[in-house]
Amino acid sequence: MFSSCRFPSLLLTTTMEQIIKEFDSDILHPEVIVPYSTSSSEFMLGPCFKDGFPSELESFYPLAEGEKLLLHTLQPGWQEKNTWKSWPTATEGWIGWVNRMEKVKGDTWRTADIYDTIQLSKVNIPCDPDLLYAALCFWSTSGNAFHFNFGMMSPTVFDISALTGIRPHGEAISSVLDIQSPKREKSKKIYYEKFIKVNTQREDVTEEEHLAFLNMWLCKFVFCIGSSMVAKEYNNLAIALASGRKVALAPFILSHLYRGCRSLVTRGFAPAGGPFWILQLWLQSYFPQYRPFPYDTQNCTTLGIALAQGKLKQNSFRECLKFFYLCSSISPSQFTPYSPGWLQLAEHIPSNKLALDDIWSNFLIPRDLQYGLAIGNSSVGKAGVEYYSPNQFARQFGLTQTIPLPPHQSVNASPLERIVFNSESGIREVDSKFDQLKRNFSVVEFHPNPKCTPSFESWWSTYISKTRTESVEQILDRIIGEEAIKKRRKKGQEKDKRPSKNAKRELVLPNIEHSHGVPGSSHSSVNRHEKSVDDENVAHVSSDVKSPAAQYSAEVLDKAKAEVQKLLMMPLQQVLLPENYSSLEAALPVYAESPDLLVEKARNLEELRRNLPSLLASFQEAKKQKDEYYKESARKVMLVDDIIRKQELHTELKDLVVGIDASIPNLKEIEALEMNLTTEISHLEAKLEELRIEFPASKKDVADSLATQAETRWADYKRKICV
Repeated sequence: MFSSCRFPSLLLTTTMEQIIKEFDSDILHPEVIVPYSTSSSEFMLGPCFKDGFPSELESFYPLAEGEKLLLHTLQPGWQEKNTWKSWPTATEGWIGWVNRMEKVKGDTWRTADIYDTIQLSKVNIPCDPDLLYAALCFWSTSGNAFHFNFGMMSPTVFDISALTGIRPHGEAISSVLDIQSPKREKSKKIYYEKFIKVNTQREDVTEEEHLAFLNMWLCKFVFCIGSSMVAKEYNNLAIALASGRKVALAPFILSHLYRGCRSLVTRGFAPAGGPFWILQLWLQSYFPQYRPFPYDTQNCTTLGIALAQGKLKQNSFRECLKFFYLCSSISPSQFTPYSPGWLQLAEHIPSNKLALDDIWSNFLIPRDLQYGLAIGNSSVGKAGVEYYSPNQFARQFGLTQTIPLPPHQSVNASPLERIVFNSESGIREVDSKFDQLKRNFSVVEFHPNPKCTPSFESWWSTYISKTRTESVEQILDRIIGEEAIKKRRKKGQEKDKRPSKNAKRELVLPNIEHSHGVPGSSHSSVNRHEKSVDDENVAHVSSDVKSPAAQYSAEVLDKAKAEVQKLLMMPLQQVLLPENYSSLEAALPVYAESPDLLVEKARNLEELRRNLPSLLASFQEAKKQKDEYYKESARKVMLVDDIIRKQELHTELKDLVVGIDASIPNLKEIEALEMNLTTEISHLEAKLEELRIEFPASKKDVADSLATQAETRWADYKRKICV
């Protein structure tokens, strides 16, 4: 749902804005929504160009003048920075405080639509740094968007609401939020845990404690400021939420996520504040191969909770970067991981027309998003804006992507700069512009069908071919080459004390031949593990194989561990693929060399290594039996159909013989044909009975049982080794 809405004439100052201002209506659509073709239910998201991209703007967009993605500039050493130090963790003290406050203030949280997000703060979301690092190598700070091979993508206001349950609409949040602040004594900044203890000393919950609680929640879990202390800058927002005011928190959170991504990218992954946990949930939503396991949305009030509760899949930076670099397309369903009607189902959103207008105007209108609440001198959250361009991500709303009008109506001096407000006038102007745009916004029905126009596809593919001049291996060599490994060794991150001068074993596993009977294998088994595990001496499992841990570097051991855990998370049928089987066979003995392994886990790894051939052979046999059963079942179906057709023809001939005059010349021929059909039917029925005897239904039951046993054993190893 969306509307048609024109942008008012605004003061344009930059060169790009001046060029766009001179364009006439012949080459662009100034509306927010544009009908696509002759369809009454499919639309493009504007403002956008009618056909091609004007050559006058090529130096400004999709990358701003002088801008380069981290993909092309990142140098070794970036992994040594404590990038994710602001990642929130839920301590026992915090969880206890949430439970204490919920008993008294839970209804207020529901009124303000922050209940679900506060509950989410009790979950320790594991950080997937390699996924975040790899994705951010494709982030453009000028457009607040990822530049993938198939187009631009980015978290939107809609995503924030779907993942967290936060309101997308309501009272605007800015440093001029109308708040009657209670007089409070000046307090020293103290660290989070001490802050909890200081504010929970009274027996009864007070309003002052509630304000302190919300302030810490905002600082640590929502905006994830770089400091480990509560900042006073968010006091007024905490006061508004404590009174149950319905503020538009989702756009405000999104602006902080955009600013955090900008800080990380421009500073080469130096630590920065920002709700990066939301970015991780967003990546997992749109790229299901990175979703945690298990992923179950049943009984989850928000999609974020479902994603937060699973166990991360093990993927290296190398694997993630290669995926994003080589991925040429994603399916339409991946562009819309949650239904466009999702928010209508939310309890706090009425289904009336005015409410939907308000919601979708926040989703679809390009504009400046307010950032920060501090005017003037402040170390945290200085007021400014981040530009929001949903017309770059039309497919994420189920709309058609065409060539978007570049972000050009921001109060930021240029796409690469960020304004800092020193007075209230600029802040009020930003709110006023959005209010003006919303007044012309009206919801209409649309049919979700995410796709792109041929003109967009041509324009974007040209841009990608011009900018992606390195191969992915060249990029990886530059980013995590031998130089990076040496630097990590100097910092003690490598446990191997005997590095080879020409060693390039960074992520290489030993080359172990395929076992006999594995699909695609033409080599006989080299069984180097003849002995069983001795229950009384498992400190060094299978000592005939294991050598001192120093045989492998810490990097190789970590890689082996990640490979084993990744493969164990796959369905057993996928592990049957030759490349996966050989990888697992090679990684198991290396992972077992890890010096810090628990005895029980080492035993399980050895047991899996020994049983792997028989385990997969059992599954193969089950699959073979089921394939044969289904093949013969198809033959039986064909025989039954043939029998039925011949029986129908036989009946027709028999009726014909009975009803005609015996003097007809060809009567004997018809009778002969009837006899032949009777014989054929008897032969077919005999064949059918033979098939029933040779392939009884119980044979499938046996195959199913064999497969179930193999999958149960596989799941048992997964539980024992990956936990």
